[in-house]
Amino acid sequence: MKKTMLFASVLTVLAASVVQPAPAPPRATPVRPRLSVPAPRRLAPASPETTSVIGGLPRIQLGEFPNPDTSRLPRDSNGQPLVARVNGQGVTLAAFQRKETTFAAQQGMITPNERRGLRAALAARVLDEVIDDELLRQFARSQAIRVTEDAITERLRAENERLPPGRKIQDEASRLGRTMTDIREQLRDTILRELCEDRMLFLVKPASELEVQQRLQSGMSVTTGTEEVRLSRILIRPPLDVPTTAAADEAARRAEAVLAEIRAGLPFDEAARHYSDDPLTSSTGGDLGYFVPGMLQPEYQAAVAKMQVGEISGVIRTPVGCHILTLTDRREGDIRTRLRRERARAALAEELAAMRRRAKIERYIEVMETGGK
Repeated sequence: MKKTMLFASVLTVLAASVVQPAPAPPRATPVRPRLSVPAPRRLAPASPETTSVIGGLPRIQLGEFPNPDTSRLPRDSNGQPLVARVNGQGVTLAAFQRKETTFAAQQGMITPNERRGLRAALAARVLDEVIDDELLRQFARSQAIRVTEDAITERLRAENERLPPGRKIQDEASRLGRTMTDIREQLRDTILRELCEDRMLFLVKPASELEVQQRLQSGMSVTTGTEEVRLSRILIRPPLDVPTTAAADEAARRAEAVLAEIRAGLPFDEAARHYSDDPLTSSTGGDLGYFVPGMLQPEYQAAVAKMQVGEISGVIRTPVGCHILTLTDRREGDIRTRLRRERARAALAEELAAMRRRAKIERYIEVMETGGK
């Protein structure tokens, strides 16, 4: 649902000159472009051939940053080299290198030597970011949240539709030396963060009237200029003690039975209280609150686009389970929805920071410190 970053364009990771990335909470989100990179302690005399400007700093010699040694990394059970372990879960060298490539591309460096130097300069920050990515995945697993290949394909299609005629993400990726595997993995991380933020929406308190007034006085608009929808849902989770395919089919069977009862006259809110497996919303009749449609997960987005107020959807399958939605209102976007989203984003960042403090983290590569954690 970002992210601001909720629907961050994949072009952000292709070229900073195309779309600027949206703001995000520090340290639990991807590094923004044009990072300030501290210069090494000892610098040789600068020359035009070996120096570059980074983030508006004076020219520094990127060659002074040694590349991390990856020649003796441990490997996981699949033979993949690991740069770290987080609570026993491996973080692969491939993931580290994908993020390095993303950051280097965002800086708009010209020569291969400059790009290699920048990667070395940012290696400590990149290592912290891939560790944060693994913490996010662990949080998602604890909440039974995952991202399907279909969801990634749908997001890729939507991102391509945003481009001018004749341009495709695939072409931009190729031009910048990135593969579609890189792009799909970046989208997987983006969607996963959105889904985790969605979960936090139900745990944060609404903004107080005092906060609303303070934000209005600071210049924030009363409305967002976009339509919002209010949804209620019934969630049927698959049983955990049967194989995945069978579990999904069982959840779908139960959801279809609930839907049949609703169509036979059972009020939606009663059905949610009685049948929904979501403890955060079942007690309120399944009410999810207001959302901007573009911030909805793809499966919801496709259903809501066709619904009228008061209409009930069919059974919608997602990685979390099977859902039945009802659209209860449409209105112009409101400041309270925006503030609620900000609070959810901050709450997720706090949760991930707490997880990092508790986590057992093993780093397997030596990198030069550049102001990371």
